[in-house]
Amino acid sequence: MQVEEKLSFYRSAYADLSIMLNKLQIEICQEQENGGKVSVDLLNDVQYNLPETLTTLQKSIKHYEEAYVRVQKKRKALLEMIKDNENVNYEQDEEYLTLAKELVKTEAGIEAALEPYLSYSEDEG
Repeated sequence: MQVEEKLSFYRSAYADLSIMLNKLQIEICQEQENGGKVSVDLLNDVQYNLPETLTTLQKSIKHYEEAYVRVQKKRKALLEMIKDNENVNYEQDEEYLTLAKELVKTEAGIEAALEPYLSYSEDEG
C-alpha cells in the first residue's frame, strides 16, 4: 500500500472507531437507563481504552502526515540535485534515510494502535 492509501485507511479507521465509541456510549446510557447492567470491561473500553486509542491515533496520523511531507520535500530536493548533474544518491543521503525511518516507525505505531480494530474487523468480516 502506498503512503496516500495508508493515510486514507488510517483516517477511515479513526472515523470508524469514533463512530463505534459514540454508538457504545449511547448503548451504555440506554442500557443503564433501562436498569440493565453493563460489564466492567465494556465500561473501561468506552471510558478509557477507546478514547485513549483515538487520541493516540489522531496524534500519530498527524505525525505520519508531517513525516511524509518532510520525506517528499527532501526527496524532491535530492532529485533536483540529481537533475543538475550533481553526484547525489538519495538512498545514501543521511537526512533522507532518517526521515524515511521516522515515517516507517510512525507507521508501525499507527498499526499497533489499530491492531485491536483490525482484529475486530477481520473477525466481523
